[in-house]
Order: sequence, then C-alpha cells, then structure tokens
Amino acid sequence: TLNQKSGKPAVGYTFHLYVSKQIPVVLMDTVAGLGRKGQIVNVKRGLARTKLFPQGLAKVGTWENIDLYADPALVEGAVLGNMAIETGEIQPFDWLKGVPVAFLRPVMAYDKKQLVAPITKWDVLEALSETHELDLICENLVDFPDKGIQSVGQFDVGVQIPFRNGTSTYYIVIEVGSAQAAAEAEAERLAEEERIRAERSFSVSRMEGIDADDDDEDISDEDAAESGQGASDDDLN
Repeated sequence: TLNQKSGKPAVGYTFHLYVSKQIPVVLMDTVAGLGRKGQIVNVKRGLARTKLFPQGLAKVGTWENIDLYADPALVEGAVLGNMAIETGEIQPFDWLKGVPVAFLRPVMAYDKKQLVAPITKWDVLEALSETHELDLICENLVDFPDKGIQSVGQFDVGVQIPFRNGTSTYYIVIEVGSAQAAAEAEAERLAEEERIRAERSFSVSRMEGIDADDDDEDISDEDAAESGQGASDDDLN
C-alpha cells in the first residue's frame, strides 16, 4: 500500500529502500474481491506471480500496459498524468519519487571520485528492473548526462511516464559509491571485529589465569594449615 503523505510504499526495513510488498496491476478481466476489467489495483507480488499473471487475469502496471489496457473510467480519481500532481492524488507510479538506485563502481587510482567506466542509461534500466521490477526503455530516462554518470556522488534522474492525458516525470536518486572505498571499509570492519574478539579472548584467558592462581594459593594455605596441625599433634604426643 502507499503512504498517504509520501506517496511511497509503506514497507518495513530493507537495505535498499522503497521496495513495496505490493505492485500495481491492470486487470484484464473482472476478479472477485479485486476489481473490474480495466481497473488498476495494488496486489501482493505472490498473488500476481502465482495466479493473476499465469491465468491472464492481469498485467504488470507499466506505463505501456496502463496505456493499452486501463479503463480511464475505472481509474481511481479518474485523473492520470500531470493532473494527478495538480490534485495531489496518488497514482500507480507515485512510489517512484525519490527511489534510490545504488551502484558501487571502481574509481581511478589518481582520482578517487572519477569512475573507471561511466554508468549508462542501460545500467540504470537494468537496476530498476532487477531491484524494483520496473521495466522501462531509454526514452523514459530524462535529465541524464549525455556521456553517462562519470563520478561518485548523488544524481537526480527523471523517469518520464506517458499517460493518455499527459506525461508525468518522477525523479529517482542515483547513488554512486567507490568500490575500493567500500572494500576498504569492509576490511576495516572485519579487522575491528577481529581486534575486539582478540581482546575478549585475552580478557577471558587472563581471568582464568587469575582464578587458577587463587586456587593454587588456597591449596597452599590448606597444606600449610594441615602441616601446622600435624606438628601440634606431634608436640602433644
């Protein structure tokens, strides 16, 4: 489901944010409990994958399928595209706003921010498809650098979705990090864990050594006491 304030999917914790448990689909036939033919509804991914798609009851709510199969009269609010922005109504692709797409790429040895190879539109499209199950084409990406993204940092890239009544543009966030820096950070984390583990092991060993010394002292005291008691008995005899 969508958060009424942000327009993004309401989800629990995930490493990459805004991956919704539900997806928009266009019903190809009337389905009891879901809606009528031509209606756009949100359903659980499992239901769509195991029942609706195999049986031809629905299609993924991509801009292309919405344009081909959705019935404007049944679309909630009866408003698409730019009109949704003006009225503030939530539409099937509003969850795209601010969605992060993360990359870790090698950087130049002489410049820690310069990528060895640029990130292209195809890289972004592949990431959107794999991470968010959203299949688009190059023409859908706007405000994208002509030579690709060539440095580390954050970049706002527009995703343009055409509807019957207009076009909407949603801006996603491309986050590019250094693969070398990430590897170094991971190595430091593992080294720190090993250091803490070694310190704990040393502390435990030291405490065990102290306990052993105390036991030896107790035994020596007992032996001394027994020796003293034996000497007293001999004197009495």
